[in-house]
Amino acid sequence: MNQSTTFGKEEIPLDEIIILAAEKSARLLKSEESFIQIQGEFLPKSSSEYFYDQDGLLLRKDYYQKLPEYQDLKLMLIISYSWSIDASLEKIEVNNPDHTYSKSVLYTWSGRNIQSIISYSSGISADFQYDPDNRDLIRVNYSLDNGGYFNYGYRYRFGNKIEEIPYGGSTSNSSHGTFEYDDNINPHHLWGITDEFLRYSSKNNEIRAEYTYSGGFPSFVPDTYNYTYDEEGYPVELIKTYKHYRTGEFGFREKIIYHY
Repeated sequence: MNQSTTFGKEEIPLDEIIILAAEKSARLLKSEESFIQIQGEFLPKSSSEYFYDQDGLLLRKDYYQKLPEYQDLKLMLIISYSWSIDASLEKIEVNNPDHTYSKSVLYTWSGRNIQSIISYSSGISADFQYDPDNRDLIRVNYSLDNGGYFNYGYRYRFGNKIEEIPYGGSTSNSSHGTFEYDDNINPHHLWGITDEFLRYSSKNNEIRAEYTYSGGFPSFVPDTYNYTYDEEGYPVELIKTYKHYRTGEFGFREKIIYHY
């Protein structure tokens, strides 16, 4: 039962401050829709639906994709999440609808810190290292199934990943990234889930990403971000443009719609 207390003005001493606070549950992301702009029109690209338990832990993600031979989006992957009794992510299972494809990702923890992630989906094992004298930096050593390796550092500020720093590897390919954020809520961060590259680990929404590459590089990189937020600070729409990495010319535009 909820109880309320009413104060009369004469009951509040002049030398006291009363702080009234109320907690509000985080809003959970129910689905996302992604569109790509072609000849001025946004056309469906993919979508995801999310399912939770009674405590708000993510249990399943259904991923749909637009295929050229079909008019509607088709279910491509079913991703299941398993949690420990202390709400630490233990395992991710990735399957296609007919279960002819199946991969898993395993997590180990020490307290609230991830110690390792073994991704059988990507063939990567990641070992995490934490410096007690520099809590803003997480170093990750990656081992590949083919015997290769690479190492990165991830620098954080105010709960956001602001830099990715390469520390060498078995090949010359690497990238260095810097990032900026706004002050609004990142709904993916509320899952308490990240991957071997610490995606989804920033609490706010990315508004700038700058990369420099050594060796191989992508054709397109993010350029501009235009969010629309609701009255509580949750994103309801993002229009993101990409540019050619080498020339800086406009590449394409993507739209993401968030449903809660």
